[in-house]
Amino acid sequence: MKRLEITSLCAIALVMSGLTLIGWFHYEYSLTVMRMPTLLVVVMVVLIVLRLAILSRAHGLSPAFGESARPPSPATVGYRYSWTNAAMRLLAVLPFVQLLGFPLGLGAFAMAFTKARGLGWRTATTLGLGMTLLAYLGFVELLSVPLPVVPFWVESLLSG
Repeated sequence: MKRLEITSLCAIALVMSGLTLIGWFHYEYSLTVMRMPTLLVVVMVVLIVLRLAILSRAHGLSPAFGESARPPSPATVGYRYSWTNAAMRLLAVLPFVQLLGFPLGLGAFAMAFTKARGLGWRTATTLGLGMTLLAYLGFVELLSVPLPVVPFWVESLLSG
């Protein structure tokens, strides 16, 4: 369990840092656009490093942040597993966004996730289309956020 949490935290830190670096160097977003994402990633990485430091402590030594020295209850273990699963599910959106672009990838992920959770095709399709429209209209049109609307592989085909 401890290994899984450590691996998940490291993966989250690497992916989020990598996405921020892609924004800086590949898409060449300006400082104005990247200020908030960079700040959030830095805060997240600091919190992850603190959590990793807590996890690396020996269990018999002084408890960290009010934790007791006794073994965790089954409810706590279940919470950690569900937190890790939720983080891994959120990271699953990244391949969709890279392959299909932001709005369409987000909609496809929402559709796949909804269908995987056992809901019907009508619900999954409606949610997927709704997320695509909301992401495109909200971020690209309304807020003018320069998101990768077209997938990177299409951009390279069109420019080459």
